[in-house]
Amino acid sequence: MNNLNRGFVPTPPEETDWEFGGITGIAEEILQPDGQWDAHLPVFELQKNSRFDSFSCVSYARNNVLETIHKRKYEEEADNSDRFTSVMTGTVPRKGNSLRGGAEGARKTGNVSELVYPSITPEMTEQEFFAQPQQNIKDLGLKWLNDYSFQYEWVASGSAFNIAKAKEALKHSPLQTAIDASTKRTNEFNGWNDSVMIYGYEEGKFWKVFGSYP
Repeated sequence: MNNLNRGFVPTPPEETDWEFGGITGIAEEILQPDGQWDAHLPVFELQKNSRFDSFSCVSYARNNVLETIHKRKYEEEADNSDRFTSVMTGTVPRKGNSLRGGAEGARKTGNVSELVYPSITPEMTEQEFFAQPQQNIKDLGLKWLNDYSFQYEWVASGSAFNIAKAKEALKHSPLQTAIDASTKRTNEFNGWNDSVMIYGYEEGKFWKVFGSYP
């Protein structure tokens, strides 16, 4: 495993998963015609403290996508509990989670506010972070699903990345992806180790990414 792993576990899509551009159950809505979400980014949150790393980049990145969409649609900040999301979607301590595992878990367990279930504090331990939420907190997560429809589809998997398709998908939503956090150079790629949000691009140059590390 790459020693810079921040919690991303690579797993492929399944045959029954939906694919962007195909026939799916998602009603596509163009929210950002230029594909640039810069003005709607959420507050940055670090996935670790001085005591431990939560290896929860997958949960943080997915919540960043949801918070960005919320801010775009309702012009207000949303702050989902990354700790709740991490635990309820099956993140493994010191290992992490996959994009699919995290998304499937979130689709069934919902979300709660950071105010209701705070994430990493300076004194929190790894054991405290990964403790199961009380039932009343879990019930609030399920209630979230009554107000929000959470669905997902794949734009690409593995190295088969279609730039035009990704840019088209950005008109509908920021994208959750995986990167090699150790380099910005394609020829130095050493394996995916971190999940981040793509929120735009500089034409012909680079993707704009937002994660749970600086």
